[in-house]
Amino acid sequence: MAGAVVRAGLPQIHREAVAPRLDGIGSAFMVPIFFVTSGVRLDVAALVSDPLVLMMVPVCALLMLAARGVPALRLYCSDLSSHQRIALALRCGTQRSMVVAITSIAVHRGLMPGGQGAALIGGGILTVILFLVSLQEIAH
Repeated sequence: MAGAVVRAGLPQIHREAVAPRLDGIGSAFMVPIFFVTSGVRLDVAALVSDPLVLMMVPVCALLMLAARGVPALRLYCSDLSSHQRIALALRCGTQRSMVVAITSIAVHRGLMPGGQGAALIGGGILTVILFLVSLQEIAH
């Protein structure tokens, strides 16, 4: 958010020079910090203590991929190859950042049980893993 505010406040001539630096700071510094802190927040005990919660992880991942990935598969049939559409669908289906934010708030306020939050976060992590694996497959 800070990068967007700085970028919006700069004149156009300076914005083009600063944009790559802000992107670099965001992707090389802030994003890894987010992934580490969100991984620390994962309630592993709640995830593995109940078999039903553990079984919900792949279900949540499939629902996330279906809700956002299937439209990408359908919309770009004529524009992209099947490998490209699958990669795009998996990229669109990755849910980690929003899921972590939403479940953290809901669990903290007592609106969602900890196990359900852990299953959703686990599903989000699974979508990211599937996306990374698909990238490696497409690269080879």
